Parts: sequence; C-alpha cells; structure tokens
Amino acid sequence: MGGRPPLREYLRELGERRHFITMQAWSSATHQHRGMLLGNLWMILQPILDGLVFLLIFGVILRANRGIENYTGYLVIGVLMFSFTSRCITAGASSVHDGKALVQAFSFPRAALPLANALRQTISTIPVLVAVVLLVLVTAGPGVVSGSWVMLPLLFLMHTWLNTGLSLIVARWGALIPDVRQLLSYVVRFLMFTSAVMIPIDRFAEALPWSRPILEANPIYIILTMYRDALLYSTMPDTMHWATLTAWALVLSVVGMVYFWAAEVKYGRRR
Repeated sequence: MGGRPPLREYLRELGERRHFITMQAWSSATHQHRGMLLGNLWMILQPILDGLVFLLIFGVILRANRGIENYTGYLVIGVLMFSFTSRCITAGASSVHDGKALVQAFSFPRAALPLANALRQTISTIPVLVAVVLLVLVTAGPGVVSGSWVMLPLLFLMHTWLNTGLSLIVARWGALIPDVRQLLSYVVRFLMFTSAVMIPIDRFAEALPWSRPILEANPIYIILTMYRDALLYSTMPDTMHWATLTAWALVLSVVGMVYFWAAEVKYGRRR
C-alpha cells in the first residue's frame, strides 16, 4: 500500500490493468444518464442544447459574430470541443478523491484513476463529435464537406492525448490539495475566454498586443483552430500547428505521468 515501484514497473502494472481502466471508463460513460427518460440520448441532446444556448447569447444577443465567417459553426466547434478538455480537467482533479475507497482498499497504480477518467470523457465526447458534425452540416450546408474532413479522427486522437496529460497533472493537484478542485473551475473559465472558444484572439491582441504569442501557443486554441480549418474552411490544418500540438501532447503526457507517479505513496492517506 505504501510503496512506489520504479517507473518502468509502474507502467507495466498499468498495462496489466488496461481492462480495468477500460471497463471502469465504459461503465461510467454509458451509465451517467441511467434513470432518465431519454437515457443515453442525452449524450447527443445535451451538446446540441449547449451549442444553441451559446449561439443565442453570443451570436444573437451580444453579436460577437462580427467578421467571422459562418459564426454558428465557429461557435459550435469551439464550445462543444472545448467542453471535452474542460470535463477532463475538472473530473480529472477529482478522480483520485472519488476513487478513495478503491485506493484505500486495493493495491494498484493510482494513475489508473485519471487515465480511466480521460478515457471516460473520450467515450462521452464521441456523441458530441457526431453532434458537431451534424450541426456544421445544418448551418453550413453539405457543400462544406471536403477532403480535409478525413483529418477529424486524427485531430480527435491528438485532442485525447493532450487531455490525458492534463488529467494526470490536475489529478495530483486535486488529490493532495482539495481546494484545487474548486479553483480549477475558474482556471477553466479563463481558458475558455483565452482559447478563442467564442471570439477570436484578435480582439484580445488588440487590447494587449504582447499577449498574441502566448495566446497562439495555447494548445487548446491550436486544436480548436485545427478543427475549424478542417470542418468549416476546407483547409488542411497548418503544419506548424501539427508540430506544436504534438510537442504539447508529448510533453504534457510524459510530464503528467512522471509527476503523478512521483507522489504515488501520498494518495489515499487517511487525513
């Protein structure tokens, strides 16, 4: 219970428990709407309703669509695909705490919990991705379909990789500092407004010119831009964006795993 195996052994043990991680993620994702009249249909209805609410507020009331081609599709992609990352962050921070009973009762690599969370959010986001495609087709018409759409599965895979690294990092924070689970909601909100989810970063750069390089290096901004290029603007995502996103995903996943493993002996201690 109190030991920490070498990192190589730790990773091997995680691999041996891949079936546990998969089943826990699948069970959580497919049973989250159990007891509701429409059941898992909410996995598609909820993102569509979220998109319509944001469209009403930012597209109709606030008129944030100035200068943006096909703002409805722009907003739908931004809001719904950002929610994938936001859920991974907030749920990842609570993953070890929510699995405290397992942690205190069994010996297993604790990283299985944030990894299962990331996989759960990935499974839950597949219907969201379907909803995004449908909404883009409805708002932009069938003519928007192009060869760049073939990049969508790869973009989603890269997005999942990025979110997994983030989930591992915040899982350690949330497990050792309970207050972090409350503070992260504000961090997520800040990321929403600085990742061009609803309005382009040009409007931030106009007010704070020095911020443009920082905003453009944000991996969430990059992945959203790549989704929009592929789905809305019939453009293959930029090579530099691919390189930067790959670097972010690799660094966050490696650092996240090592960072989480380093505190393995602290998880689940009775306070």
